Amino acid sequence: MDLGTLRYTGAGRSLGLSQGTVSAAVQGLERELGTRLLDRTRTGVTPTVTGRELSQRALEMLAFHDETVDRVRELEGADTGEFVVAVAEELATWLAPVLLQTLVAALPGITLTVRVVRAPEVARAVQSREAHFAFAVEPERLPDLVLVTVGRDRARLFASEVLARRRGFGRSGSQPSAGPPGGSGPGRAPAGSLLAALPAVPLDGSVLVACAEQDPFALRWLEDAAAAGLRVRLLHVGSVDVVRRVVGLGVASGLLPGGQRTLHAGLVELPVDLDPAPLSLSLVFRADVHRTRAAVRLKDHLIALGREACGSPVG
Repeated sequence: MDLGTLRYTGAGRSLGLSQGTVSAAVQGLERELGTRLLDRTRTGVTPTVTGRELSQRALEMLAFHDETVDRVRELEGADTGEFVVAVAEELATWLAPVLLQTLVAALPGITLTVRVVRAPEVARAVQSREAHFAFAVEPERLPDLVLVTVGRDRARLFASEVLARRRGFGRSGSQPSAGPPGGSGPGRAPAGSLLAALPAVPLDGSVLVACAEQDPFALRWLEDAAAAGLRVRLLHVGSVDVVRRVVGLGVASGLLPGGQRTLHAGLVELPVDLDPAPLSLSLVFRADVHRTRAAVRLKDHLIALGREACGSPVG
């Protein structure tokens, strides 16, 4: 109903209402607002100042309504939206950059926030809806959550090529002078003799091994080393990237995720006869997550990235 050219008869016809019904509605609106909206003459009606203002605001509200409907439909069916992905802090140094670089290119319409949280809080961040998705190692199983195992990995011991050659290891990490004893894996040296050839702590003779802060794969490896009676001292250096640098400089050997061998260029995997049980990397999300097109596509990309980050699944 255009107040600028309003005639009750015409307005009623366009609305499917009688002239009397339209007149009563306008008068009721005038009483509610405490103003006269229309000047009535024998030839029709014209809007007052307040009537014109009301008409303009009504048109703006209708336009906003149409825009809102279009936006909601777009969010439901297009690759747009805002999402938060939580990453356990022990994974952040190598997983968060991959997430941002890859997903920004693959899903340009999505605004992605990567939030780094402590490992025990990852699953709860999703449960409380503070994050839409999360990556964690062996996450807590909580009600309403879905855990998709994207891969399994274990720590492997690496050294620089120079250190490996100096200590008698070949490019592949093999040590020709040390044949594997009974029970050792093919081509793998007994852990005690191999570690004895690596840099040690002068005070107690324990072998110095670099690892990232709170790296669950490294901690699992250390448990197995301790159970085997090996004297190992961990050198916590902050992140996986820093471990690679420390190892590359020959300062110490280092524990790195085995599934990321392609990222460990220039380093040699040492065939220590320790084979810790693999840990699972999982993508976590709520069972009732709103499955918009963007959410489904993001989930699929996250699963693919997690599998790629772990390399080939470890049996």
